[in-house]
Amino acid sequence: MNTADLPLRIKTWAQAHIWAVGGCALFFCLALAGYALWRRPQVPLAEDSLITAPPAGEVEMEKIPVLSENEWLRAGVPDTSENKISVKIQAADAYDGLLIMVNASQPLPDGFVPANLVNISETVQAMRIPNVSSTKNTMTVRQEIMGDLARMLSDAAQQDLGWFYIVSAYRDKAYQEVLYNRKVSAYALGGMSQEQAETAAKTVVVYPGTSEHQTGLTLDICDNTASLTHRYADTEQGQWLARSAWKYGFILRYPEDKRDVTGIIFEPWHIRFVGQPHAEIMARSNWVLEEYIQTLRSTGGIRARTENGKVWQISYYDAARGAVQVPRDKPWQMSGDGQGGVIVTVEGAEP
Repeated sequence: MNTADLPLRIKTWAQAHIWAVGGCALFFCLALAGYALWRRPQVPLAEDSLITAPPAGEVEMEKIPVLSENEWLRAGVPDTSENKISVKIQAADAYDGLLIMVNASQPLPDGFVPANLVNISETVQAMRIPNVSSTKNTMTVRQEIMGDLARMLSDAAQQDLGWFYIVSAYRDKAYQEVLYNRKVSAYALGGMSQEQAETAAKTVVVYPGTSEHQTGLTLDICDNTASLTHRYADTEQGQWLARSAWKYGFILRYPEDKRDVTGIIFEPWHIRFVGQPHAEIMARSNWVLEEYIQTLRSTGGIRARTENGKVWQISYYDAARGAVQVPRDKPWQMSGDGQGGVIVTVEGAEP
């Protein structure tokens, strides 16, 4: 060993160990930072996001186990018979309600027609809501959503956002067939094969029987400049709708970053009513309806605290069980999911 090289060897050895120690320290810091980011509360999204979080607070969500026959509302309600009643699940309940999911793999039952349809134009005129018009005076929606729709349009009128044009609302299956066949023909005339044209058409005009418009819970809304195009997302009106729709129980059904989940192109004009607390939970969690229903199904339900401080119990059941237990002293709602299940929502469940 050449002793003359010893200082150099010692220096090289020291540098190598310094780099090794420094590298380990850097890795530890990055891992710690990553863990902190993972654990931090959800941050509200930017105001120009397509699905934006509310301006303050967050939904506190806790997964709960699948509920058994003898378990109900673990959030503070004693499991005694005097506090519960049994509600029978009718066959139609699994395929109707505010949370029914409709998509290419989950069509509506044959002959499905929503109940309690009301005329939009007549209601708008009767309530004297300004700056609202529709392309047809015969458009209808389910009565359950009209109050929140009117409230949303009335509040929008106070924001100086221009006229809201309702372009489409409830559509029956027969009219959906007309729209779908028209789009297929257009693609075929453009040079596509029949199979290609049908595949392409389904991403723009959904196949008859799989349209949300047939539920009576959906509307297409735009202003007088963008029509039903992606440009609507860039308008002041479209941005307000994206930020605020959840407050009135509506969601943007087909956001730009969820096409792989919904199978539908970005539609900033397409809003769907799901009611509260579901609209707020979905907006804050950046979930589309498919993701929300899957979460409920896979966990058995969730408990959520919304911005107004209420705690909600949302439970999922297989409709085949025939009945569910609900509390006597708390408001509740039941909706089918369109897949053979029912979702029971209890308002004001105690934490």
